[in-house]
Amino acid sequence: MLAYRHGLRATELVGLQWSQIDLKGATIVIRRAKGGMTTEHPLRSIELRLLGKLRKESPESAYVLMSERGTPWSTSNFRKVLQRLATVAKLPLSVNPHALRHACGFKLAADGVDTRGLSHYLGHRSLQSTERYTAQSAARFKDFFRD
Repeated sequence: MLAYRHGLRATELVGLQWSQIDLKGATIVIRRAKGGMTTEHPLRSIELRLLGKLRKESPESAYVLMSERGTPWSTSNFRKVLQRLATVAKLPLSVNPHALRHACGFKLAADGVDTRGLSHYLGHRSLQSTERYTAQSAARFKDFFRD
């Protein structure tokens, strides 16, 4: 859910630490990989509930996602869990962690989020990286002419 809702790369998700999350303030600091901009996102109620449960399971851990052995997840762990979920859901397509990031971008563009806002949300330093999402969104034209 975090990877999709916040457009996280696999390395950003598995590197996520509790020090980046403020459960009381309902925010998460996203430290982007690949030279992206660090941003602060709001957390919604379902995310807060699930993160609260995770925190209770591993109160001493610095990392949000921990394996059963007590070590932080790797990108390989994330990829395997995602593939297992896709198999259980009988998805007829190949699933990979970066697809969740793209799904986030396309969803927000389809919802009419402006290009600059989407760029900042995903941590892009260049609008060219964001254009792939907005180029296919008819929502960007919704206010061009009104009857």
